[in-house]
Amino acid sequence: MGMPRVYRKTDDRGRPVDPPARKELEDGRWWLAEKESAECAEQIRTVLERNYQAQTTLRADMVTSWRLYDNTPIAGLTPKLYRPKVPTARMRRIPWNLVKSVADTYVAMITDETPKITFSTSGGNRTLQRKAKLTQRFVDGVLYDNRFDGRVNQACVLDSALFPFGGVKVYADWTNPKKPRIQIDRVRAWEDYTNEHDAVYGDPQSKQMGTWVDKYALADEFPDKAEKILHTVSSMFQGGGGGMAEAYGHDGQSSMALLIESWHLPRIAGKDGSKDGRHVLSVGNVVLVDEPWYRRSYGLKYLYRRRPVAGIWAQSFPMELAPLQVAIAKTLHNVDLTITRGVPHLLIPEGSDINTNAIDNRPGSEIRFTGQPPEWTQWAPLGPDVVNYLNLQWQRGFEMLGISQNLAASEAPSQFRSGEAQKVYAQIQQQRFEPCYKEYQQWYVDVVEEILAVAKEIADEFPDFEVSAPNGKQMMSAVKYIEAHLEPNQYVLKLLPTNKLADDPAAQLEYVENSTNAGFMTQEVGQRLLDNPDVAEYNAYAFARYDYVMTSVDKILDEGKEIAPDPEAIGPDYLMQAIELVSQAYTKACLDEVEPKRRLLLLQFREVMKGWIPPPPPPAPPMPGMPMPPPGAPPMPAPPGAPPGAPPVAEMVQHGLAHQQAAQTVQSMGG
Repeated sequence: MGMPRVYRKTDDRGRPVDPPARKELEDGRWWLAEKESAECAEQIRTVLERNYQAQTTLRADMVTSWRLYDNTPIAGLTPKLYRPKVPTARMRRIPWNLVKSVADTYVAMITDETPKITFSTSGGNRTLQRKAKLTQRFVDGVLYDNRFDGRVNQACVLDSALFPFGGVKVYADWTNPKKPRIQIDRVRAWEDYTNEHDAVYGDPQSKQMGTWVDKYALADEFPDKAEKILHTVSSMFQGGGGGMAEAYGHDGQSSMALLIESWHLPRIAGKDGSKDGRHVLSVGNVVLVDEPWYRRSYGLKYLYRRRPVAGIWAQSFPMELAPLQVAIAKTLHNVDLTITRGVPHLLIPEGSDINTNAIDNRPGSEIRFTGQPPEWTQWAPLGPDVVNYLNLQWQRGFEMLGISQNLAASEAPSQFRSGEAQKVYAQIQQQRFEPCYKEYQQWYVDVVEEILAVAKEIADEFPDFEVSAPNGKQMMSAVKYIEAHLEPNQYVLKLLPTNKLADDPAAQLEYVENSTNAGFMTQEVGQRLLDNPDVAEYNAYAFARYDYVMTSVDKILDEGKEIAPDPEAIGPDYLMQAIELVSQAYTKACLDEVEPKRRLLLLQFREVMKGWIPPPPPPAPPMPGMPMPPPGAPPMPAPPGAPPGAPPVAEMVQHGLAHQQAAQTVQSMGG
């Protein structure tokens, strides 16, 4: 065998092109440059341009994915190119958009249930449990403030379907120094300029992000560097090289500038660690922010539909479906041509004398001819095999990704008519997407952990940092981070099983009915769980006394407040139940090792309620004809016919009178 043939790269005319000479290895360690120096900004820009050139194919795939889903011929991923440059009337759109149908169905399936995260302090005392509740409310307040559930999360799931990944960035917003907040921003996949070699194992040590901002707004935010910002940006864009000037070119009319955010993680995290982490914000040759970085993460949390084999860029739906989408488009094009050309034809025999000028579409018109008459004929434009082949391609696109075509049409299969069969069918679909669900749930956990890390950094500089959070059925209330802070070894983040008590009212009712019938919960507890808008107002009144007692108990044990019970709020018919609830709370407080002072306040609260119980009445006089027993004598025997073990008649009478007097006293209290 001879030597293998070597294929050389050629130009447009077929002439061989020699590869460029190998350059010396460029030092891209920008984090070693002098702090806030132009050399640092220049080195960051150089590294970013080099990474951009290496990702040309990757970004071209992202443009194609956007085009396929949005059915729009966009030119690029920048503010200058993301809108189509062709009028809508002249666009050639895809008639059957398989990519959009599959992606939208996937998003609807994944975001159907919002992950429920809880802070578990199993074995902890009441103080830790109280902090865990406050931490839960604190996190809920941050998510609510950023409109995370229902808006940001759905956008990220869609990004993970269309592009290599979706994600968010969690960071501290110090725009108002007197009231800092935690900001959660959506991150686009094309904004990540991470070096492919550094990211091969999925955990790069350095990262660069490029986002577009208004340069005049940036100049207002950094007034001491405003002139440099306005003058440096244009030269940076024009001298980008490698396609940067063409793709990100500044045309003199746009006011957008590329803001580069760079991180280098420390080898040992923490302020007492290796201290070699760095975080830099730069634009052009100007460094805007240069600070040490102590955390082990970038504040970026990426969501994957399916994790890549290597690196951080996964394969998207459009890239997997592109061959089928092209095949469907070709088939539809051929079908369209067939239908267009399959019009009726007039067959005229040779030698026939026919006045063709008289052939028109007027009703009742006469056509004179000699010989055989003309014949109208139309061939069938499509056969059943073509239609079946087209439907097979469409169905195959859903099957490749494990998505049911019925879900895309919001309908159940016709053969599954019973409710049990539909449940089994839904379980099969859920099993197919179990890895995607787990990725989505774990992403929620990662975002919550990042929220707590950023909150701790803010609280170190601003101890009064607080968040407005929903307080159960009540209005919004502020939660201070210091009061809710838990050390990492004091809790475990857990995902609640969202299917156990679904958010759908019908599913809630079914779960509560089954649990009540099986004896797992009482009817009162089941009614309290049905907290949907239809019964919430009724439950608010039905359980008002219970809520009053437990709220008072929580204030005593959690805040150490001395509270006097209100007899009108408790009511005469709920008095004994209220005393029992407080007694149970006291026993639980002893197990939770609540400080004795607060337990004493709880006992005082209970003793006040015990004082409302009417005293027993005096002994009843003996019945006529019955002598009084001497002092110390045994009680009189029970009357004949009484069951064994029944109390004597005197005790029964005395108990009946006491019960009657107590009822009268309670009624007078209620009046």
